[in-house]
Amino acid sequence: MSGMTSTSQDPIYLFLRGLFATSSRRALVASLVSAGCGAVPDDDGPDFAGVSATASSSEASEPAFAPLALKPTCDGVLWRPLTAIAPTIAPNYVAWRSGAQIHQQLGVRCEGAEDPRVCEAAVRYVDTHGTSPGYNVLSTTGDNVETWRDATLLDLLGVVDTADEALMLAAAAGYLVSCYGAPNDLDPSASQLNAFALPDGWELWLNPSFDTLACGIVSRYRLHVSSSGQITELAREDRDLPCPPSLPAMPGRRPPGLVITTESRSGPSRIGARVARDAHYEAASVPAFEILARELAMHGAPASLRRRALDAADDEVRHAQMMTNLANRFGASVSPHSLAATRCRGLTEVVLDNAVEGCIGETFAAMLATFQSINCPDVAVRAAMRSIAADETEHAAFSWHLHRWGTMRIGETSQRRVRAAQRAALRRLRADTSEPRPVVASALGLPTLSQRRQLLDSLEAGLLG
Repeated sequence: MSGMTSTSQDPIYLFLRGLFATSSRRALVASLVSAGCGAVPDDDGPDFAGVSATASSSEASEPAFAPLALKPTCDGVLWRPLTAIAPTIAPNYVAWRSGAQIHQQLGVRCEGAEDPRVCEAAVRYVDTHGTSPGYNVLSTTGDNVETWRDATLLDLLGVVDTADEALMLAAAAGYLVSCYGAPNDLDPSASQLNAFALPDGWELWLNPSFDTLACGIVSRYRLHVSSSGQITELAREDRDLPCPPSLPAMPGRRPPGLVITTESRSGPSRIGARVARDAHYEAASVPAFEILARELAMHGAPASLRRRALDAADDEVRHAQMMTNLANRFGASVSPHSLAATRCRGLTEVVLDNAVEGCIGETFAAMLATFQSINCPDVAVRAAMRSIAADETEHAAFSWHLHRWGTMRIGETSQRRVRAAQRAALRRLRADTSEPRPVVASALGLPTLSQRRQLLDSLEAGLLG
């Protein structure tokens, strides 16, 4: 069990532990009832005043006009907006950032300051005390150090007279702006980023590709940004990218860039193959939490959340070793995982990934581990699953704490994307009709398809109600 927090005092952990145990026993008893062996207790589970999520989407129609798309300032896949802005001041240094993470910088920081050391100390103070997680601009002009975000960002830009200035305002408002995919003059709808000059401002087409997620909601937007900086959402389309059949209900949290392979195990035993698959994904959860901890530090998350992420990584090392030992016992070996290179994620992407991987995927995996810890006939497997279930329940509680912290720091538009992504993740779990072979399910205490759907019903009613 992770030692970073007193789980006995964490109300979310206590709720999840009760929900998982109650739901698992109900699913098991229901199977007996269907065979005429008894009645299901009619008791209510604990109440949870958590996040209520509802999916929302709207159909987006293509505009009637088709002017040439004005290309934003991209350097390969990197967006360099500062190159094409005309600020209302003349700073010695300017940086485009998310939180304190610098994406582009021009000039020499603190150049022209009477005492550069005092200026640098002011920058450090701003980064520690005055920087919110969203996009912002840091500037130094002589001894003056300023950050520009939200309304003050418009003060810096003045009249919005370039495509990059309009896109900067959209990014600061929580919309994802990415240079993946160059604008296409002949078919702008095929491009991932387009800007059109209008008499009263700009129309932006944002068609992001969430390349760090294996599957999930992709939200596409058409925005109008007026010359005075007002943003109006003209149209929105949510596209649910399906997960490959092997992805739902994997143990642990998948890291960004995980290379999905259908051969994550070897050996003659079907039982061993299943345990080796689980060991493979438990091991992949280690870098997932390590990456998350670094990203949380970048976005200014509390030390308690960063510490819980690192402690979870330590837990996953132990889980991977336990499952590997069990796989070897059943005559199977575990293949190493592989990660593709990924870019640094903004706060909205981190919150979205946690909402899917943590609040849904890992929470359901913890529920499945609890079910196995009750139902598995093998003493060694049952003991391992009891330990793993306790840790994974703590990880699920951490995911919901992170969810609460993160959603308060992203815009309403991004919050809608997060809620829709959670609903879509539940739909994908329900759509998974695969079922382990009876010999595997019996040996490892895995739920049947009917029991898994009952567990999902309990999960949805208890958390997303």
